[in-house]
Amino acid sequence: MFSRSGVEVVLDLEEIEVELLNSLIGQILELLHDPEQQEQIDPLAQLVGLDGPTVISDDPVLARLFPDAYPDDEANSADFRRFTQPDLQKQKITNGHVVRDDLAIFPGEHAIDPGNLNAWLLTLNDLRLALGTRIGLDNETEVQLSDESLTPIFGIYDWLTGLQGSLIDVIAQ
Repeated sequence: MFSRSGVEVVLDLEEIEVELLNSLIGQILELLHDPEQQEQIDPLAQLVGLDGPTVISDDPVLARLFPDAYPDDEANSADFRRFTQPDLQKQKITNGHVVRDDLAIFPGEHAIDPGNLNAWLLTLNDLRLALGTRIGLDNETEVQLSDESLTPIFGIYDWLTGLQGSLIDVIAQ
């Protein structure tokens, strides 16, 4: 978990936690590097910054990571998505790489570069959103743990929540 040592923000991770974070981030990065989307880009549209998608993704995780800005207005939602999603996607990818690069110094207890803390917060949030979506968690329903095979996944979700919470607490100090 994250803690503060003087002015430094310190993270203590075990080897298995490092492997888990690397794996989860790798999966998110793979999902965000959608080769189908890259093949469909019109070069002129890309040149003038109109290369973003206009419809919400069929993949529930991508739909959660890039939700409709105007769910009741298809045209405005399409325009918003077209103009904002490419930059948001690039930022999510960059954040994931920053965290993966930081993970190279672990396991153990190490200080995190203060300039990387935002990338950690956002990446942990994206991981929680992605995992929560895959296991059926959302803001409106409470999932009952009826399938015991999901118990480890809920454990990972809870661990990510605790990790993100500890970082928020340390930053707020």
